[in-house]
Amino acid sequence: MVSVNSFDKMWCRNLQDLPIGIGKLVQLISLNLCGCTSLRKLPIEMKKLNNLRRLDIRDTKILKRIPRGVLSVLRKLEELNTLGSGLKWFASGVEELSQLISLSDISVEMRKANVFHWFKPFLKSKRMGSLYLRNCTIDPSIFPYLLDIDGEVTFKSCEGLTQFPTHGCKWLTVEACPDLKTLLIVEKAERNAFESLDGLVLDQLDQLQAICTGVPQPGCFSNMTSVEIQECPNLKVIFTNGVTRLLKNLRLLEVFQCPQLVKIVADEDLEINAFPSLKEMRLCELPELTDICHLDLNWPSLSEAHVYLCSKLRRPPFGAKHVDISLNDEMDNQMTKFYLRRKERGSLLG
Repeated sequence: MVSVNSFDKMWCRNLQDLPIGIGKLVQLISLNLCGCTSLRKLPIEMKKLNNLRRLDIRDTKILKRIPRGVLSVLRKLEELNTLGSGLKWFASGVEELSQLISLSDISVEMRKANVFHWFKPFLKSKRMGSLYLRNCTIDPSIFPYLLDIDGEVTFKSCEGLTQFPTHGCKWLTVEACPDLKTLLIVEKAERNAFESLDGLVLDQLDQLQAICTGVPQPGCFSNMTSVEIQECPNLKVIFTNGVTRLLKNLRLLEVFQCPQLVKIVADEDLEINAFPSLKEMRLCELPELTDICHLDLNWPSLSEAHVYLCSKLRRPPFGAKHVDISLNDEMDNQMTKFYLRRKERGSLLG
């Protein structure tokens, strides 16, 4: 027996296999293999690591499987992070995870899976740190079980997605999900929906028509600091009635390539002191955009604004009182380079 508490091989890119002798490290508490991009498999001998509490296999892209029976015997495992690994989670693997009574923080990525009833008990019994679903089909019956994910949630190219976790989630990314029409329907939402949300990314959502329908209650969106929206062809307005008054902590707003967008804010109750914390705004390739909003706001914190390919936007876009705000438009090389880099990155990721 060897007494070692921590085994850290983080970012050992040439590591292909763990030594068989790792099973002798029975006192091992933490095993960090994050970034071991050549790691092919985990040995069956890991079943002997009875004291293991933390297992990090993030960014191990060619690691395709964990031998059956390994996870289910790690009874003391508390934290598991598999984001960016090559693992595919199906019913049998999730069933193993469900047997881990000490597991309290898990971050997993699921690809090309049908997320149906077999996923419910796991979601109900475990605290999810992060959840990444890609090319998955989602059954609406699991939506109530997605309400208490604690960290980052990403849905990419998922069919059947019409609702979201509204409590606990701190960062929400939704990309290329064909069934989404509205992010938040107030009459169907729980009180203080998205109260913990810090960042929101909406990308390539062909059917998205509104971020919010109805007037949200106080607390909703109250901690959100960043909003990024790109390639949503049917979106005409970003912030509707009752939303703007809640965005007291919003610092960054980016809106790219939304061809039907006509206004950023269409809020009948808009006040001149709206967006008190907004520091930076980027608006790119919005050919129908005519106004930011209908009032001349105070914009107390706005220090940088970039506008590119928004030919119908009124000048000055932030009102006559704020012509001093630095406006970088079509002739600004910095914004052009930023925009083209982002557009190129989006095409590569897609």
